[in-house]
Amino acid sequence: TESGKSKILEIDARNIYDSNGEFIQRSAYAQDVTEKVILEREKELFSNINAVVLNHLKIGTFILDAEGGSSFSDGFFDIMSIDKKSNLKEIIHNLEEYSVRTDEQVNRISNFFKNNEKDYESTFEYKHPAWINSKFLTIYMVPHKYDSQKLYIGAVQDVTTQIEYESGLLNASAEKTMLIKEVHHRVKNNLQVITSFISLEE
Repeated sequence: TESGKSKILEIDARNIYDSNGEFIQRSAYAQDVTEKVILEREKELFSNINAVVLNHLKIGTFILDAEGGSSFSDGFFDIMSIDKKSNLKEIIHNLEEYSVRTDEQVNRISNFFKNNEKDYESTFEYKHPAWINSKFLTIYMVPHKYDSQKLYIGAVQDVTTQIEYESGLLNASAEKTMLIKEVHHRVKNNLQVITSFISLEE
């Protein structure tokens, strides 16, 4: 263009022939599809970025319909070790069967759906039969209204590494406290011994 910017054009050209098959003329029209192509490229870019981020953070996403419909990302099935062909009933069964949850956590998710609470977040232990060790998962959900539909948008994240790291810090802190107490005890004993020697000398 005159401004030095490029445009993307979609061109449709057609040849017109008479009844004898003789060429008469060629017609063509061009449409500026620059904005459309840019939007599609940006959408693809953000989709790729989201995929990388979600995969790196070990996050799976899902959408639940109040009417019983559902949609789950591949990451969700990977984290839960569930067959991607599983339906909502089978997924719920897996969660109930293999999750280690307190009564409070069970009541909270029930209240979330019944009382239209603004959000729900819970971390629990999940042990699939195919695994050697358990995973720790955090589920987060918020209600969302789309047109006349009532939806629940959520994410599940594998926080096992984080939990283990924090647990390690707590254990290290506990060990450190014990060492400090032991050192303090020994120092105290040594001071008592020195004090006793001083008393004897006097």
